[in-house]
Amino acid sequence: ENFGNDLGKLNELKYKINRSSSEISKLNIRRDIIKEAVEGIESNTSNVDTVQLKQIYSQFTDIVGEVQKSFEDLVQYQND
Repeated sequence: ENFGNDLGKLNELKYKINRSSSEISKLNIRRDIIKEAVEGIESNTSNVDTVQLKQIYSQFTDIVGEVQKSFEDLVQYQND
């Protein structure tokens, strides 16, 4: 009887360990995917010609008039 209880407890512990290991593996995969995405975003820097961008912004403001964001705000947004 004691042996049966111990065996049942052992099997339950093995099940919990396997379940925890599986969850850890899933979380590790998720972490790796997130890290790859962050690295991709960080390395995806834009090579925008700010002189050309300034000309476009000036042309736009000449046509439309005053806008809410300054050119410097636009450049800051692009760099973030």
